[in-house]
Amino acid sequence: MMAAFGILSYEHRPLKRPRLGPPDVYPQDPKQKEDELTALNVKQGFNNQPAVSGDEHGSAKNVNFNPSKISSNFSSIIAEKLRCNTFPDTGKRKPQVNQKDNFWLVTARSQSSINNWFTDLAGTKPLTQLAKKVPIFSKKEEVFGYLAKYSVPVMRSAWMIKMTCAYHAAITETKVKKRHVIDPCIEWTQIITKYLWEQLQKVAEFYRQSPSQGCGSPLPAPPAEVETAMKQWEYNEKLAMFMFQDGMLDRHEFLTWVLECFEKIRPGEDELLRFLLPILLQYSGEFVQSAYLSRRLAYFCTRRLNLLLSDGSLGPGPGGHPAHGISAQQGNALPPTPTSQPAGGNQPQTPFTDFYICPQHRPVVFGLSCMLQSIVLCCPSALVWHYSLTDSRIKTGSPLDLLPIAPSNLPMPGGNSSFNQQVRAKVREIEEQIKERGQAVEFRWSFDKCQETTAGFTISRVLHTLEVLDNHSFEKSDFSNSLDSLYNRIFGSGQSKDGHEMSPDDDAVVTLLCEWAVSCKRSGPHRAMVVAKLLEKRQTEIEAERCGESEVVDEKGSVSSGSLSAATLPVFQDVLLQFLDTQAPVLTEPGNESERVEFSNLVLLFCELIRHDVFSHNIYMCTLISRGDLASDSHLPRPRSPSDEPSDESERKEQDAGSSVKMEDTGMSESMEIDHNSSANFDEMFSPPMHCESKGSPSPEKPAPEQESKSTAKDKGMDPAFPLVYEQPRHIQYATHFPIPQEESASHECNQRLVVLYGVGKQRDEARHAIKKITKDILKVLNRKSTAETGGEEGQKRKRSKPEAFPTAEDIFSKFQHLSHFDQHQVTSQVSRNVLEQITSFALGMSYHLPLVQHIQFIFDLMEYSLNISGLIDFAIQLLNELSLVEAELLLKSSNLAGSYTTGLCLCIVAVLRRYHSCLILNPDQTAQVFDGLRIVVKSGVNPADCSSAERCILAYLYDLYTSCSHLKSKFGEIFSEFCSKVKNSIYYNIDPSDSNMLWDQMFMIDAIANPTAHNLNHSMVGKILNDSPANRYSFVCNVLMDVCVDHRDPERVNDIGILCAELTAYCRSLSAEWLGVLKALCCSSNNGNCGFNDLLCNVDVSDLSFHDSLATFVAILIARQCLLLEDLVRCVAIPSLLNAACSEQDSEPGARLTCRILLHLFRTPQRNPCPQDGTKSDKSTVGIRSSCDRHLLAASQNSIVVGAVFAVLKAVFMLGDAELKGSGFSHPAGLDDIGEDDMGSKKSGGRNVSIETASLVVYAKYVLKSICQQEWVGERCLKSLSEDSSALQDPVLVNIQAQRLLQLICYPHRQLDSEEGENPQRQRIKRILQNMDQWTMRQSSLELQLMIKQSSNNELYSLLENIAKATIEVFQKSAEMNSSNPTWNGSAVSGSSVSNSNSASKLKPVLSSSERSGVWLVAPLIGKLPTSVQGHVLKAAGEELEKGQHLGPSSRKERDRQKQKRDHTSSSSSSYAPSSVSKGIWYGGGSLFS
Repeated sequence: MMAAFGILSYEHRPLKRPRLGPPDVYPQDPKQKEDELTALNVKQGFNNQPAVSGDEHGSAKNVNFNPSKISSNFSSIIAEKLRCNTFPDTGKRKPQVNQKDNFWLVTARSQSSINNWFTDLAGTKPLTQLAKKVPIFSKKEEVFGYLAKYSVPVMRSAWMIKMTCAYHAAITETKVKKRHVIDPCIEWTQIITKYLWEQLQKVAEFYRQSPSQGCGSPLPAPPAEVETAMKQWEYNEKLAMFMFQDGMLDRHEFLTWVLECFEKIRPGEDELLRFLLPILLQYSGEFVQSAYLSRRLAYFCTRRLNLLLSDGSLGPGPGGHPAHGISAQQGNALPPTPTSQPAGGNQPQTPFTDFYICPQHRPVVFGLSCMLQSIVLCCPSALVWHYSLTDSRIKTGSPLDLLPIAPSNLPMPGGNSSFNQQVRAKVREIEEQIKERGQAVEFRWSFDKCQETTAGFTISRVLHTLEVLDNHSFEKSDFSNSLDSLYNRIFGSGQSKDGHEMSPDDDAVVTLLCEWAVSCKRSGPHRAMVVAKLLEKRQTEIEAERCGESEVVDEKGSVSSGSLSAATLPVFQDVLLQFLDTQAPVLTEPGNESERVEFSNLVLLFCELIRHDVFSHNIYMCTLISRGDLASDSHLPRPRSPSDEPSDESERKEQDAGSSVKMEDTGMSESMEIDHNSSANFDEMFSPPMHCESKGSPSPEKPAPEQESKSTAKDKGMDPAFPLVYEQPRHIQYATHFPIPQEESASHECNQRLVVLYGVGKQRDEARHAIKKITKDILKVLNRKSTAETGGEEGQKRKRSKPEAFPTAEDIFSKFQHLSHFDQHQVTSQVSRNVLEQITSFALGMSYHLPLVQHIQFIFDLMEYSLNISGLIDFAIQLLNELSLVEAELLLKSSNLAGSYTTGLCLCIVAVLRRYHSCLILNPDQTAQVFDGLRIVVKSGVNPADCSSAERCILAYLYDLYTSCSHLKSKFGEIFSEFCSKVKNSIYYNIDPSDSNMLWDQMFMIDAIANPTAHNLNHSMVGKILNDSPANRYSFVCNVLMDVCVDHRDPERVNDIGILCAELTAYCRSLSAEWLGVLKALCCSSNNGNCGFNDLLCNVDVSDLSFHDSLATFVAILIARQCLLLEDLVRCVAIPSLLNAACSEQDSEPGARLTCRILLHLFRTPQRNPCPQDGTKSDKSTVGIRSSCDRHLLAASQNSIVVGAVFAVLKAVFMLGDAELKGSGFSHPAGLDDIGEDDMGSKKSGGRNVSIETASLVVYAKYVLKSICQQEWVGERCLKSLSEDSSALQDPVLVNIQAQRLLQLICYPHRQLDSEEGENPQRQRIKRILQNMDQWTMRQSSLELQLMIKQSSNNELYSLLENIAKATIEVFQKSAEMNSSNPTWNGSAVSGSSVSNSNSASKLKPVLSSSERSGVWLVAPLIGKLPTSVQGHVLKAAGEELEKGQHLGPSSRKERDRQKQKRDHTSSSSSSYAPSSVSKGIWYGGGSLFS
């Protein structure tokens, strides 16, 4: 390393003076022309005439070289090289070596002579005398043993080896048949390395066999044989060093062998590594002269250092190895798990602090670090990121990908001396060069403008990030699909130039992650948690690197306080604040559903960011106060407390005239506590009213848009203050709603928020009082005595209580929904704590009171509505952990709740966890806790084929968890793998429908069906009766279907019967086939009795539309409770029924209509009970799944269906809707779009029932198809599947235009389909695809173009490619025209989708917001994803445009755009622009995808 600074010490001076002097631009030669003092040179000076005329520094591109002359010159160079490397016979007579006189062969008899000779050699006897008789061994390697034995000085040993070599050369020459002379350097290199390797193996074996007693413990005394081997090794290693320096060994061969010795050391063999390390350091100056060897050596060093850093326990030695407690590893190195501690703890340390005091590992760490730093200084090429095409030992990437900290942060001996600081500064400087060079390699040295400009590079990275997020499966977690792998793909190349400061494209990625979590163009509550965890991990990494750079370590390992300064402000605070200032959604219009959804997502996102300490609410409030953003304007009302009195007299009179409940509601909706999910009155949401004690709780979920638009209009009319809610400044809205964790440490922030929003007077007290009032109401219901007591006087106590004294669920929720999210979190946190205390108290035997399952379900629903998702999951897991104790206590008290209470509550917990499965598996510890808790509740001894419905659902979730999380398989594999296959065979198996026609007993179980909620029914016994007799099963199924379809259609009864049937099916597996059979009989009723169940078909009129909803709800409950698989229903019932109708079979229409109705119920995301159409209580209540528990389970069934079944349904319904149009593909003027409007718009009385249900089957099928496509889960699953394999739509049953129309429906379910009119409709459509594209719809655009290309035959392909090329050029021309006409327009196409809103227009927008990442900026990446033939046509079209040369003036921008497009395609075809390449790269901070 000193040589790198030009500080060459005397001990390192070369022995021989080199021919050339010190390095110079022009090396001087002894007899050079410059020194000739001819008359011309004296007068005119020396005139240099280079061999090539022209600029001597430039490339000789203009010189015409003769290829044959070059070839002959090159050949002569090769010949000269060969001559130099061999020993040719020059023709002169060499002095003959007298073999007989000068040499004598060693034999056993001459042992004493040998001893004497070697003693003389080791002494001072002149070599001239020893040369008269030199001993020759039969095996050349034997000489090394003797030389070591007598400790001969290495110089005299080298003479001995040269004499041996001369003898063998003479022998070879005297032979009649001359052979090719072998280079003695290579030969002796092989001999000495083989001998050294044999000795090393003996030493290594000793190290491996000796038990490891821990760091620093002395090794046992080696046996004599090993001691001899060690002496041989030490001596011959020094001899090899001398021979190497003297030029007697082949340098590359020998260094490669040294390197291989190190590469063969196993992980954990640290004693052996320490033994060999000095050799590595001896040859360090030689290694760095070879980039290839340096690269391999760097890989070795980084692997070993990473092992030391990441392991803690350093090796699987037989005796085990004590762990080094690296307490600050999570802070200063890349954390191995997402749950890392942030940097800056109480006692910050360097990752290597503990190694300094360990006698075994200290030299290892220093040695490897020194070697790596030497490579950085002297051979940086070895560390540059590169593509490896040949050598499997050197992977694509950089050796530094494996190292979690920068080489400049590795330890150096000598403390923090000034010299070490100089060296570190030099290493950092070279690190920057390595990163720049790596980036150049990664982009294949493309200096494309789009790569050079920040905008192009940023867009490339942002698109890559979005593509990674879209392709990631959040439903499962394994090695290649985990949060860590997602992080590496997103941030693996996101490092900035100085390594730890935020770079602009890092900002862009963070902003995109926020947009992705908030946008309604993507779905799922897991997004907020994913973003929070990714940013937390990124923040930890950046802070670790900051600490690594700022800490100053002395001999004791203490750290300066400077490293703690960065911990005060979160890394991403400014970026997130800018996002809130400019792009985050705000509430502006009461009727805007997408705005409400995005605002909900924003609240959830910042709730998680605050929980993970990525965003500081305290600093946010301080910033807003300092900027004056929270100062109340005169024309806007301040946020009012939930129980504000109306200020206006007329308002007060109006309210006094109303009922007391109405008065509270009005006060709520007036308040600034914005309700962004629903402004509808609770009366409208829940009718008929339901009471907690009887039928289970209502679930407050997001209302459908049609309900909202109506209710908001009504609220606006009656409440003059309501519109002002939406006019509040964005930061007042955020401050009001953003939740703060309900912990003691956050009490200051909560108080600060209250003061800022409400001041310190009456308003603040009222705000607090409102929260306490609602909390008190909920606790009153929960703590109501005897709700689930196990005492015997339950009935009497219940009679004595006064129900009117207790608020109902509806009353509570009507107040709760008008609170802000902050207040909702506060209420639910307090209530959930209370429930937990009750259950824990009961489990410990300290109380007799248990809260009802319905009440706990109601708390779950409130938490879900308030978006307190993390709190909900924590609460569910805490409850789950108590269940086994509760069950034991119930058994101890001989309660009648034993066996049913815990499984019932566990079913509610499973439903919640299934709903938030993607959130749960982000945390492996919580997942393992859930798995263990559920396993204990159902006990592995339960028979999956004979258990209760709740247990069946729990087992199914256990199976799903086990199969989706690889860490569960490794942890619980031994105890669960066998049981897992039992669950699969009992629950997840395909069944075929029954077609039985038995004797129908119309009275069989009629009492149970008439009173499905009766508690005296023994489900297990009835299940056995049904199991034993097919006739009983037939009668039961017919009686149930008669009840659902003919006798009673009350939604409550349908729900209760569904749950009863689910219980019995759990105990009797054979019922599943019967349910499937009876559904097939009804839906395929045109099959003339071939499906069985003729008795039922005679009594049920399938064309009667009035029972369709009831039957659909019944089927939905069976599927939710795992009685039927959704794909079985699709395969056996839906597809045959729809295809019969599509093929116009006789009498198939009623069955197909029923099928469509059932599919609509099963594929729609389950909602709360829909309210009647006119908002008042009507005679006919619509049917829906009552319990949120069953709704969640149905949604889980939707998520687990195979995507092939979804495509099958879409194609079959499409064929049915397209049957009459014969391929015109839904382009009727009065077709699909009118239907959607009719259904989705404001409701007229009974409008939907009249217009849709009684419409023709074709129109109804179109409505069903559009409704199914509009479900978020359907679109997401289909798009992800098509992105991986687009062959799903290339089906013989669909003609090309039909496949394109279906794809459009999947991609843009809320948009009107393209019309096929005008000149060249294909090009117009392609142009529309390119123009309307934004970052969210880019994958849809890509899929559309790919489908068109795949569908084209060879004849059509050329014209399609021409159309794509022409459309691309037209889009750029239009963009250029818009730019020239509107210079302020930043090159972005007008896009309909933007996360930013109207309020942000007045503020300065950041570069490249989501609206600007659209249009022409995305065309190049899109074309880059298409086949190369498309790129070729686009290049050709661009070239033709450029050749015209007619564009002047403003259209010069056009040409620049086209030039850029051309370069984009050129680079994308060589894959330098492809966003996927961005992830390969810059090593800084470790953790590359390729490591």
